[in-house]
Amino acid sequence: ELETHKVPLGIKVFCPYGFTVELKPTYVDQKGIFDFEDFAFTGIHPEPGSDQFLTTDVVLSYRLPRRLGILTVEARNIFDEDFQFQSMDWARPELTPEQLVLFKLQLSF
Repeated sequence: ELETHKVPLGIKVFCPYGFTVELKPTYVDQKGIFDFEDFAFTGIHPEPGSDQFLTTDVVLSYRLPRRLGILTVEARNIFDEDFQFQSMDWARPELTPEQLVLFKLQLSF
């Protein structure tokens, strides 16, 4: 049982030389019953809680010559904001609770 309000913002700047820079701050206000895993006791126990926070992601991309693909570096939660957030999708979390850097290479043939 959760009530979540998210305000995602973003600005993307394209450079004619193939570079793209994106800044994505997201404000989140969440309250409700959180599921916490308790290692002292076995299982998960519900507990009321709430949190408001701002997390910021940065993406830098470069389009390879002749449109062969895109090289991307993405930094999530760049200010290492500590927050309490209950995601509804365990397989693909929306927000990362710690700093995370991802490298991605997309090739087009």
